[in-house]
Amino acid sequence: TMETAQAIVAHYPALHVQPLDGVGEVRFGEWEGAKLQALRRETLWQTVQIYPSRAQFPRGESIRQAQARAIDAIEEVARRHRGQRVAVVSHSDIIKLIVTYYVGAPLDAFQRIEIAPASLTILHLGQDRPTLARMNDTSFVPHLVPPPGRRSFWQRVARWLAPRR
Repeated sequence: TMETAQAIVAHYPALHVQPLDGVGEVRFGEWEGAKLQALRRETLWQTVQIYPSRAQFPRGESIRQAQARAIDAIEEVARRHRGQRVAVVSHSDIIKLIVTYYVGAPLDAFQRIEIAPASLTILHLGQDRPTLARMNDTSFVPHLVPPPGRRSFWQRVARWLAPRR
């Protein structure tokens, strides 16, 4: 995330990087660095996927704790920078937990959200209510945009699904 933040600052020199521990990756405890193939065999894996609000990582934090930590950090940033535009860089799970909270979805729905690497998610945290303006936008990533005259797989699917005239 620090490399991503530095890349943003390279394009917007008026900004500066400030580490924000509260939006750091979920603290997986004993699961840190383990291979996904091995973790998928763990009973806890299914809990994390289906009922994450009950998941507690061995010697780590729970999904609920990770969400609360991230929301506390975001709220503090919003208080310090009221009315300003701020970029916060984090990992997929933390972004999904933040989005889930601000759209008012149950914590157990967070695994249904997809956040791609280098994607852009925009939340407006104004005085009234939070709004999700954009989520998982990768349109600005050149290698994900199909070349001119060539449709992507999803564009072909959308055309196929469109009503016939």
